[in-house]
Amino acid sequence: MLVSFSVSNFRSFGEEVTLNMVASGRYQDHPTHVMPLPDVDRSVVRTAVIYGANAAGKSNLIRAMDSAQKWILGQADALWPVTAHTFQQNAEEKPSSFEFRFVAAGRIFAYGFDVVRRSIRGEWLALVHADDDEVLFERNAEGQTNVGEAVVKKRFTDDPKILKLLKSLCENDINDSQLFLHSIREVRAGSQGPTMAAVVQWLTRTLVVIPMEQAHEHVLNRLARDPEYLGFAEALLGSVGTGIDRLDIEERERRIPDEMRESFDAIGRHVSENPDTDTVFSRTPQARDRYMARYLMAKHSLGGKEYKIPMREESDGTRRLLALAPLLMAGKEEPRVFVVDELDRSLHPLLCWEFLRLFADTMPGAQRQLVVTTHEAHLLHQDLLRRDEYWFMEKDETQQSRLYPLSDYRNIRNDLQLEKGYLNGRFGALPIIGRMDDIEALLASPGKEPASDASEATSA
Repeated sequence: MLVSFSVSNFRSFGEEVTLNMVASGRYQDHPTHVMPLPDVDRSVVRTAVIYGANAAGKSNLIRAMDSAQKWILGQADALWPVTAHTFQQNAEEKPSSFEFRFVAAGRIFAYGFDVVRRSIRGEWLALVHADDDEVLFERNAEGQTNVGEAVVKKRFTDDPKILKLLKSLCENDINDSQLFLHSIREVRAGSQGPTMAAVVQWLTRTLVVIPMEQAHEHVLNRLARDPEYLGFAEALLGSVGTGIDRLDIEERERRIPDEMRESFDAIGRHVSENPDTDTVFSRTPQARDRYMARYLMAKHSLGGKEYKIPMREESDGTRRLLALAPLLMAGKEEPRVFVVDELDRSLHPLLCWEFLRLFADTMPGAQRQLVVTTHEAHLLHQDLLRRDEYWFMEKDETQQSRLYPLSDYRNIRNDLQLEKGYLNGRFGALPIIGRMDDIEALLASPGKEPASDASEATSA
């Protein structure tokens, strides 16, 4: 479970901002929307819905999580440094900082790192308690990593592999563009021990960041291997008026053009690895000059006849819903934390509502959370989510993005119309729209000066 995420000096974030998933003790509604934390008398919420004007920084929060995870996975682009806060002098010389607090192996951990351009300047893993954090390892700006040997011995008597692992890796010379945790990840799971394996698992697999216009997994492959998901996807699409009765994977054998013989495998691999594609290519083993193409097809029934349509020809909203559908089934076997940018993209407001409701209210006991950004004010309703599941983002006078929860407002009654209050400016995080007189004048008389400028010139 995600407890919090903090970021500073990254894109529109100057000073540190924190998305805190810890539930407020003031609210008793939607009791199934909270999950207890281990060893402390607190819980976390299942959902965080973030509002804000265009350019307020919502997508930058998603980018921050995505960037941090790419560093952990060793996938950070070496050609491009981390983007520091733009509106601050010498910001590129200061560290950009990222920290996750999360639950793994029945404990709360804090893992974070500081990076300047492409260079790691600090890294830490700590065990979180109600009163203090106990450091398990800490890396300084010179690249030296120190292990909290006393803490490890005291807190992990049931997992002796941790100390051996950390001490052995501390002796290695790690490139300053590589995280210490990445070196832990490269050790086989059996040698990591259950605790460190769980930490690595959470940061690399449990956390699933889905940037805008991207699926988190290959839908066609999931449909092909998982009959339960296929049935669920068909039922979901059929229940929301898409007209789709069934989903089918159609195979066709084709000849590889001569000019593509040498590059076919690379092209096929690239297409097949794209999670947004509805087509997969593979060379036919029996005939190396031919290939098998698999297409995802949508079947519609009309007037007693059945019609097939390639999924790529269905509406953006239909394909978007199919891409998000796996989120609704996740969390039964292993925990999942999904982070989705612009949930409402191509989805009708009522579909967004039902998606959030299904995620938060179904599958009781599932260890899953959802963090989304949206502009859809219709979702601001206390019948849908708790007051501590709503967040707002806006930029201040220094062009820094600020993040704050609805729960900061102490006088929010449980019958207040949140959507109306938000659109009336009660909670901020709205676009600032100035007077439109000059714009209207330009539209009315293209090529002419605005009325205000013309009058000023005459008076002069």
